[in-house]
Amino acid sequence: MNIRQGHFINGKSKHRVQDFHFSFEDPVVAHFQEVFNDDWFFSHGEKLCRKKWFPSIEHQAEAFARGTSHGPDENLNKLLWVILSACHVARKSLIIMSPYFLPDATLISALCLASMRGVQVDILLPEKK
Repeated sequence: MNIRQGHFINGKSKHRVQDFHFSFEDPVVAHFQEVFNDDWFFSHGEKLCRKKWFPSIEHQAEAFARGTSHGPDENLNKLLWVILSACHVARKSLIIMSPYFLPDATLISALCLASMRGVQVDILLPEKK
């Protein structure tokens, strides 16, 4: 999340940000818990106790979800690999939402092939200001 005065929607800055928030109730939450724990350790030097802070999670949903920790400071193509994999295994729909979506030729081809197989491909991008 981008929490600072310059990002407030009702502010005067041209760089305002509107973050999206989701609620997940499935094993994908465990991934985000681990990412949070790693970030907490990086910033505070302490690992959070799993039993105290992270309740057990049971499978409930009928859809597949994949959480990916990735940012502009990483050199890995982790996000690309996850999206390519999703393109190849999607059967009905594929929804991609990322502020860092800059597809190369390989990814564009994979998205086109998924669409040609009948997969509904939706890409959600930040609004251009």
